[in-house]
Amino acid sequence: MNWKWIGILSCLSLVSATLTVFGVMPEGGPGIAIGIVVGLGLSYVMARTTADRFFRNGFTLGVVSGLVVSLVQMLFFNTMVENNAQMAEKMSKMPSSVNPVVFMAISAPITMAVSGAFQGLFTLGMAALLGKRSGRRTAPPASPPSPV
Repeated sequence: MNWKWIGILSCLSLVSATLTVFGVMPEGGPGIAIGIVVGLGLSYVMARTTADRFFRNGFTLGVVSGLVVSLVQMLFFNTMVENNAQMAEKMSKMPSSVNPVVFMAISAPITMAVSGAFQGLFTLGMAALLGKRSGRRTAPPASPPSPV
């Protein structure tokens, strides 16, 4: 597992979550498009810095990033709702018996799993585009012929 790069790249999720909390990150389609482009960039870096097990490294990156985003958004929930009009509108439509922060906490594992799956697939795809293969071999390499 490439924990060094997982930690470094997860910091970009911290930046993204902070931008979302303060209403700088666009909502809806443009925000999703930016997230996909950033995810592809992260996958490229992860595929370049990893020797094998690309899906597992990408999946772990996605899960850790999803955890970081969920925690930041739950911790600063009130600020996020104040700075995001669409979020405030969605929260006003929720039943009053449902606590939005608890709802986010319950849905966080699903978000993390989906994020991990996409990040893992993106990383595996980037590794294939870069021409990298897993370091595991099915048969030992052929030995050079011995001089007679």
